[in-house]
Amino acid sequence: MKVSKHLRLICLLIIVLNSKVSIGQDSSVESYIVDHLKVYYVEEPSSDQYRLLNPNEIISGELLFGNNPEMDIAQQLIREIFIPESGVDFQQQVIERLRSYNTPVALFIYFDKGSLDESSASANWTSCIENGHFTSCVTVEAGDEYAGIIHFGANQMNEDGFALAKNRVIALLENIHSTNAQVVRRIPIGKGMFTQNLRGAEPTARAFASRAKRNTINWIAFQGANQDGQGHNLNTKNANRTLTQEYIGAFKDSVSDAQVYVWGWPMANSPPDSIRTFVDQLIEKVEWVDGDGIILDIEGVAHDNDAVAWNIGDKSSEMRVLMDYTLAQAHERNLSVGVSSFGSSLHRFPHKQMSRADFGVPQLYAPANEIFEPRSSATVSARRRDYVQNGIQSWERLGFRNKIVVASGAITDANKTTAQFQALLDITEPHLPSPSIAWWQWNRRMSAEKWDIIRDLNLSGHTP
Repeated sequence: MKVSKHLRLICLLIIVLNSKVSIGQDSSVESYIVDHLKVYYVEEPSSDQYRLLNPNEIISGELLFGNNPEMDIAQQLIREIFIPESGVDFQQQVIERLRSYNTPVALFIYFDKGSLDESSASANWTSCIENGHFTSCVTVEAGDEYAGIIHFGANQMNEDGFALAKNRVIALLENIHSTNAQVVRRIPIGKGMFTQNLRGAEPTARAFASRAKRNTINWIAFQGANQDGQGHNLNTKNANRTLTQEYIGAFKDSVSDAQVYVWGWPMANSPPDSIRTFVDQLIEKVEWVDGDGIILDIEGVAHDNDAVAWNIGDKSSEMRVLMDYTLAQAHERNLSVGVSSFGSSLHRFPHKQMSRADFGVPQLYAPANEIFEPRSSATVSARRRDYVQNGIQSWERLGFRNKIVVASGAITDANKTTAQFQALLDITEPHLPSPSIAWWQWNRRMSAEKWDIIRDLNLSGHTP
């Protein structure tokens, strides 16, 4: 069938117009990204020097990092954001996230081949460094020109590969919302008690609330999830929703400005799906009681199985999975996240990931009465009088500065007399970095004398 010359001209005109619209749209997209995402390159992280990548340089498609093969994934990533060649899905996801913010976002990319000088790199850039390399994280600085700063190490990109690196960028863009919200999240204030079983603490909700009020308890952390030695979830802790709500409801009615946290004990050998279930159980129980946050109890040797211990071997990858999911789920709901662990040997744990939490709870129990001389006495050894102070400082050095809640003497520890309990508190209270302290654990074996010590403790001399 013959097509008229007139019809052929009309078809040609439509094709030309479509091409112009497409080009216009592409130009508009490029302009938007250029305005809303600023890319910086740090070639020498031990210095404070950086380079803002020129938009024309990026859009031209030329090599941004010379012929450095370690930066190939970074080159592909930037090209896929600004001038994609294999579809625009990823670019559209980036734009969608950028539209959430009123100001631009900065992406800092670090060349970190070889082992970093961690102290210099951390001071100049960011503390999200593990095993001599940058990982990835988001920082937000009040009053800054950027909605948030994404930090991404080339070594981490190369370990991820291109596909996973793209997914990580999307997750980091989303995390800016969470990081911005941190300023309004609560951390525990006042006197707090950990407990495993609410009904095991007191026989009735009324008795629980009465005891808390009488002894000036301001916040509670009850166990909401646990795992066995194989990393399996055992949803057996305070699993009765009605009973849990009854106890916490009575506590809130009796205590002014009460705070409620749910804690759990994750195992280091848990697969990702098990970790997600564990965190989901904690979140669920916080929501049952309209609580304030969750606390992860990061322990060492347990169940006679080194695999579950967080302080044996390099468990940084496992901790990253745990913290990524926990922070995302909790911060999305404006819940705070705390981590609790050994008081004076945190350096054996994956502390770089742990310190991303909103607050830390160092366990300064002196569990073996090692601060007393002799150990059966209540006399603190002269060489151990700095036990609490040193523990707090070690946590501060590892990233928990200005966000520490000290956990003091275990009340139900059969090895501690009332005099020892008081002696430990005497060397703890002067060094509290905030008006907050906690004890382990509330149950029916607690003595009246130790309750009296808690009641009489005055935290008014400490400011937030």
